[in-house]
Amino acid sequence: MKRSIHIFAAVAVSTVFLLLLATSKVFILRGFENVEKQQGLRNVERVLDIFHNELVVMERTATDWSAWDEPYAFLGGKNPFFVQRNLTPETFAYLKTDVIVYTAADGRILFGRQLNRNSNALIPLPASLPRQILSILDILPVSEYKKSLTGVLLLPEGPFFISARHVVDSRVKGPSRGLLLMGRRLGTAETAEFSRISHSSVSIKPVAEVPSAQMSKFAQLPPDVPAALVRTVDGSRSEGYGLIKDIYGKPALLLQLELPRTVYITGKKAVLYFMTWIMGIFLLAACAGVFLYRKLARTDELSAANEQLHRDIEERKRVEEALRKAENIQRIMFEAIPDMLTVIDRDFRIIHSNWGGGYDYVPVEQREKNLHCFDAFYPGQGKKCEPCHVYKAFTTGKPVYEEKQNPRIGQVEVRAYPIFDESGQVILALEHIRDITERKKLEEERINSQKLLSLGVLAGGIAHDFNNILTGVLGNISLARMMAQSDRKLAKRLEEAEKATQRAGDLTQQLLTFSRGGEPVKKSAYIKELAMDSVSFVLRGSNVRCDFSLPDDLWPVEVDTGQMHQVFNNLIINADQAMPEGGIIRVLAENTVIGQEKLPILTEGRYVKVSVLDQGSGIPEANLGKIFDPYFTTKAKGNGLGLATVYSIISKHGGLITVESQVGVGTTFSFFLPAAKPGADEKELENLPPTSGKGKILIMDDEEIILEVAGEILVHLGYKVESCREGSEAIAKYKVAGKIGEPFDAVLLDLTIPGGMGGKETMKHLLEIDPDAKGIVSSGYSNDPILSNYGEYGFCGVVLKPYAIREISKTMQEVLSASRHDQCGGALDV
Repeated sequence: MKRSIHIFAAVAVSTVFLLLLATSKVFILRGFENVEKQQGLRNVERVLDIFHNELVVMERTATDWSAWDEPYAFLGGKNPFFVQRNLTPETFAYLKTDVIVYTAADGRILFGRQLNRNSNALIPLPASLPRQILSILDILPVSEYKKSLTGVLLLPEGPFFISARHVVDSRVKGPSRGLLLMGRRLGTAETAEFSRISHSSVSIKPVAEVPSAQMSKFAQLPPDVPAALVRTVDGSRSEGYGLIKDIYGKPALLLQLELPRTVYITGKKAVLYFMTWIMGIFLLAACAGVFLYRKLARTDELSAANEQLHRDIEERKRVEEALRKAENIQRIMFEAIPDMLTVIDRDFRIIHSNWGGGYDYVPVEQREKNLHCFDAFYPGQGKKCEPCHVYKAFTTGKPVYEEKQNPRIGQVEVRAYPIFDESGQVILALEHIRDITERKKLEEERINSQKLLSLGVLAGGIAHDFNNILTGVLGNISLARMMAQSDRKLAKRLEEAEKATQRAGDLTQQLLTFSRGGEPVKKSAYIKELAMDSVSFVLRGSNVRCDFSLPDDLWPVEVDTGQMHQVFNNLIINADQAMPEGGIIRVLAENTVIGQEKLPILTEGRYVKVSVLDQGSGIPEANLGKIFDPYFTTKAKGNGLGLATVYSIISKHGGLITVESQVGVGTTFSFFLPAAKPGADEKELENLPPTSGKGKILIMDDEEIILEVAGEILVHLGYKVESCREGSEAIAKYKVAGKIGEPFDAVLLDLTIPGGMGGKETMKHLLEIDPDAKGIVSSGYSNDPILSNYGEYGFCGVVLKPYAIREISKTMQEVLSASRHDQCGGALDV
């Protein structure tokens, strides 16, 4: 019978294994292969996009140099010094261009040189290029001076990026006086850069060197999809191919990527692990079945164990008699210990105890010998606890440690030690109980602090990324609003969208304040607008309404608006939760002048006092001194951080918060904020249209959308803009601009560049190069101390993300209209 069961179990396990193997081969691994192929195609398309971006950069450079009065005059014979001043090796390197050619309208080459990258010297053009220029002139006739040509050009000397445009004046008016052709060699350095950016091994070869069978596969692709293919080489790698056409529309280059088969290999491992786990489960199930079958044969053994148990009970009685003789000595020893020590027999009866050395572990009326331990600690239970640490000590013969909740004391630490007789049998258990309530509270606070720290880091990262996204959204809305002034209805909708986006920016500021505390980045604002916006947002859908008493003549205050929204949100939420049946919240504000005799804790001066009153249950007097402590809460689901955050924000604004409460009547929170210095009305300034300006601005940011939006805004305002992604590139551009006599008037620097030099270090280097450099710092992390004290780090202004066209316009005007000494106190001491 046993042999038949074993054979059946083996056949069942083998069958399941074969079915799993077939399923994984047919369905699971095939799915992994499809995912891997799609991933490979995306990688090829991404490299093709990088290739296209290089052509776009080349085309923009050619546009700048073709629509310019100086080369226009040069081709007309009126600017003989144009080449000497502008077409130097440094210019070639700065423009990342290997070839520059200016031709007359009839095709004669008036200037043509290429840059030798090794010697940084200009040398004659590739021999085959002049013939190609004549072909390009056929495509770009002089009469069509607005037409251009950009793409890949294959020469015997190698492939080139080229962009050709007609040379016209700065107004882009004809007629054309000739042709400008710019080109850059597509060599190993460019291929290595493609590999670096795409994180793949990239190689490029001419189509003439590719087997025709391989090229024929591209002809089978639909015309509306990218020319990209993926081919499996072996079990560990695959190859991706992308086809690149030249300026004549003919296939020119084949781009090849080495792609590791990471997805497929991972899939195989996952399938193997899955099969191993399933097989393990089936084996365990089979073993359990066999074990249960064999268990039935052990009935006789259990009967013998029961007889042994009866003998043990008789032995236990003898030992108990011996233990009673030592009871007096044990009592003296136990009473000297503040913890509770209890000796318990195998019936769970207390045969000796010090009852906690005076602590109230067990009520006095229940302290009697032979009382069951579970009745002493949990009156009325009538049975042993589950799980029972004393029982574990009896059954295992080993010390047991547990932590549990005591209904009278709180959190206790329980240890149970087995006591053996001469034969090694456990006859008693010594139970040791210690009150650890305070210690556990401290541990919980430490764990809460660690959790909040982790959550804060996450919140800060989310807020930073969201601010970058909001900058793109808000900037584009601002631009669209400026362009839609003639359509009042559309402009009104865009204005509402702009306000909503700015409100989202305030919410991210609250995340940043929660993440690290954050030094406030202050600006002039009005309490009335802040209060009404926050209250309407918090009480939406509540059965509580709010009455306002906010005079129109309230002084403006210098505050961080995002943090002040958080103050109002927390106070209104507290008031709302204090009135679950509904009620009225009152928000009052008034101007007040504080002297030393009135509130000595505050500096003398003008303040705005704000009060939030509710009709809730009130706060007991014993708790009033604790409500601003971190983690103190009387709510079941509270975390004790709301009022602590309010207190921190008000203090960092140089203010004061007080509380008055009466149980059953309600609570009043009042806080004082310093009034802004008399001067320009920030609200009126915000409503003014953006101001145009002029100058050359360098923008540094690692986010493409911010570079694009900020650049568009500044160009719209009349500025000339260049951009870069990190500090070393910004420094290089700044140096080159100074050398060619076209210095930057200001730089807009992102404070944090992942993996690169950020705004702080970049500004330090720029001031070493140019002590008069004007920098504006920008960041989505508004809790960085650099933003609130930017002058100490050499900056002349600050723009917080997300920003709209008004913020950039106002800050740029302030920075450019004053000298560096007036704006930010001179050069940084480096």
